[in-house]
Amino acid sequence: YIRDYLTSDIDEVFIDNREVYHNIKAFLKKISPSQQKLIKLYRRKEPIFVHFGIEEEVESIYKREVRLPSGGYIVIDRTEALTSIDINSGRSKGERHIEATAYKTNLEAADEIARQLRLRDIGGLIVIDFIDMIDEKHKRNVQRRIMEAVKKDKAHVEFSRISIFGLLEMSRERIRQSFSESMYEKCDKCFGTGCVKPPVVLAMMALRRLQFLAYKSDVKTITCTLPIESANYLINKKRNEIISLEKHRQITINIVGTTKSICGGFGIDLEKKDDHLKPPANKKQTKMRRTRRRTTTKTIKGDSTESESKSS
Repeated sequence: YIRDYLTSDIDEVFIDNREVYHNIKAFLKKISPSQQKLIKLYRRKEPIFVHFGIEEEVESIYKREVRLPSGGYIVIDRTEALTSIDINSGRSKGERHIEATAYKTNLEAADEIARQLRLRDIGGLIVIDFIDMIDEKHKRNVQRRIMEAVKKDKAHVEFSRISIFGLLEMSRERIRQSFSESMYEKCDKCFGTGCVKPPVVLAMMALRRLQFLAYKSDVKTITCTLPIESANYLINKKRNEIISLEKHRQITINIVGTTKSICGGFGIDLEKKDDHLKPPANKKQTKMRRTRRRTTTKTIKGDSTESESKSS
């Protein structure tokens, strides 16, 4: 890392760990003795990130939206195929004319986008949706601006021209795993989609699953665990249907609300009716067979998990 980023435009490098400081100094002594003087040991009591204002920079990496000086903002979204960056003027100030506002905001966005690509280590295909501009000169200037801004980038970058729709396509070399890939994992509640089912929809899906499982002839008890709002909907709005299902199939249905996140939305536990046992050889075997239970668990793909208990 030091070898790659300690370039001629770096004036100082501060390190708040004495051991790391000495290791880097020793490393530079072997490969580049003249750069040893750039390495400084940070000695203040105030945390290094706080002192240099880096904490705010780190926080910005986690945000989907990044504000611009004039009041506009950019929105960065990652997908499987590409990264999309949308520029919005928001409440941009200082310009009355629409074209002038778009031009100013796009210039600011060009600088910030180049910076965010480096901070977040975003690679692959990137599509930038600039605010529409009529003046061709403005379009060329914005394109030059972003091309100049990425010259500091160590990754190889290629550009297309800004299209008639205001889109600019670019590709950035993948040097390492991106920030989002290394710092985030898929949500086990929405599976990375960013969306979850509303309580009523989830409750109805659970009810249909209960109805399906109730017609398994060997089911004795079904316990459905789901978020509290969905559980309340079933208990208050679908009570009669559940009671009717219990009577018709001669089973017990338990609805359990929880505040915990459930993978897939809701979980279902099944308790099966006692199997017909063969006559045991003696009383000791009878006792052992009655007390011994075997539990098997299976995961149902989709929006529920089920576990089954069998008597044997």
